[in-house]
Amino acid sequence: MARFPRNVVLLAATSFLADVSGEMLQAVLPFVLLAQGATGLGVGITGAADAVGHVLKPLFGIVSDRLRKRKPLIVGGYVLPAFARMGIAAAPIWWLTTLLRGADRVGKGMRTSPRDALLAESGERAQRGRTFGLHRAADTGGAVVGVALALAGIALWGWSERAIVLAGAFIALGTLAPLAFVRDVEATARGGGKSVFEPASPRYRAYLLAAAVLAAGQVSYLFFILRASDHVGGPVVAVALYLLFNVVYAALAYPLGLMSDRLGKPFLIAAGALLFSAACALMILSPSLGSALAGFAVLGLAFAATEGVQRAYAADLAGSDARSTRLGWYHATVGMATVVGGVATGLLWDRAGEAAAFAWGAVVPLLALALLAGMGFLRRPAAAL
Repeated sequence: MARFPRNVVLLAATSFLADVSGEMLQAVLPFVLLAQGATGLGVGITGAADAVGHVLKPLFGIVSDRLRKRKPLIVGGYVLPAFARMGIAAAPIWWLTTLLRGADRVGKGMRTSPRDALLAESGERAQRGRTFGLHRAADTGGAVVGVALALAGIALWGWSERAIVLAGAFIALGTLAPLAFVRDVEATARGGGKSVFEPASPRYRAYLLAAAVLAAGQVSYLFFILRASDHVGGPVVAVALYLLFNVVYAALAYPLGLMSDRLGKPFLIAAGALLFSAACALMILSPSLGSALAGFAVLGLAFAATEGVQRAYAADLAGSDARSTRLGWYHATVGMATVVGGVATGLLWDRAGEAAAFAWGAVVPLLALALLAGMGFLRRPAAAL
């Protein structure tokens, strides 16, 4: 098997460290919010704060294409969250935490489109699923370590949630080490001077629609943790289940990315939609420990089948001309759909009950699957994808 280019390895290492930090926050964020007085809707809004970064991704994609540089935005996008998380550790009320979470996600918005473009430019198209699979595996490997550290902090060391968040913030600064050795790749056709409103191909636009519906149906992990905490065994068991989710995700992201290069990326995305639906259906069956275990494991499998593969497929369809800009529009579309899904899930959680919130996640991904099939993404042979 061919070696990975240096940039791919360094960016994978960067994402590993960033996700150690990020998941230390993620693992305890639901409990931080509840302690600050948040309701289910507040949790849903905070869970949808990722969309703040998504909405900014086209802007930073344009900047990256026009500057013909990726690295400065990537560096800034990894440093800003470290300082936002320091603020979260000191925040007294939930809406301030939500605002700081938004600032955290601004950093993600700053880095993601340039980073994904640099990943695509640093390797060969025929191995793009493999490249993004390695990146997601490293990213989620960091999540495993981060959640494990959070769990140890709660169960073994007696750390408060705020202490866990603060420790993670300092780890985030460690991303500067591998980033120091990342180099921009010279590209002859980035289309940086073209209008952001110049239309992409019809196939790309159709894919954005299916990706948006799938994103709207992905119930936030925050609700999975709260459901398990309320009905299975409290915060320690809930965080342990979240660790299981990340282990499954990390273990399978690379092999499923490799598989997508061989079988066709849309088929993996379609399988992921089915798995998202199944994960939510299993959570409706809680308070059974068995159904919760299965639900978190299936959720990890769903993310492994879709997260990196969707990005790789977007990079394929975006083409080389203004790639960072068009990847930004992909992330913005997914982000706005995430807001819709997060608010809808939160309202259902508050007004109709927990089972209704997970019913949303069981039904909506099936609509995305129907769109993928109806628009022809599942009819073409893998060689044509």
